[in-house]
Amino acid sequence: MARKTKSEAEATRDELLCAAERVFLERGVARATLEQIAADAGVTRGALYWHFENKADLFKAMLDRVQMPMVELVERLPEEPEERPFEALRHLCERSLRNLTTDPQYRRVYTILQHRCERVTEVEACLRPHAENLARILSSVEGYFGRPANREALHPGLTPRLAARTVHVFMQGLYHDWLRDPAAFDLAADSRPMLDALFRSLARR
Repeated sequence: MARKTKSEAEATRDELLCAAERVFLERGVARATLEQIAADAGVTRGALYWHFENKADLFKAMLDRVQMPMVELVERLPEEPEERPFEALRHLCERSLRNLTTDPQYRRVYTILQHRCERVTEVEACLRPHAENLARILSSVEGYFGRPANREALHPGLTPRLAARTVHVFMQGLYHDWLRDPAAFDLAADSRPMLDALFRSLARR
């Protein structure tokens, strides 16, 4: 059999990641098997193992396609210039919610994270990279709130750590509730006034 070119190998890897999204979304991460993912992608199990060591490795690569750009953006957040306190973070939250409503791949992956990850040992291993990314994001947002202008603008009862956690809990709740039932409310229309309320609650009055 002829050796695959680099572009063909990359195409196979991409199709395996797309297949993983479909199978994890349909069956849940715990019940999905690598054999099912390979079959969905139209390749052999051996081809899958050429690209990915195990389910956790495949799951991480699937997450990285949507998470890593956001992680890199957030990690640059403390250095972002802004005209008003919290403005850069507010824009980042808006972009994240816009991606959720307009990007089908982004929505699929976060639906898997929020609602298709049963808490069993195998899945915990898959989720470890996500937890590590979350810790990096929280640290970066805390550093952002610790900037002199932002810290001065914070509500007196909030530390940078508490402000970062507040934003995370708010965004996590929106993701969880909307992905569970997108018909329950209009996220595209409602996100802006909800973000207004969030950032007003963080600000010094």
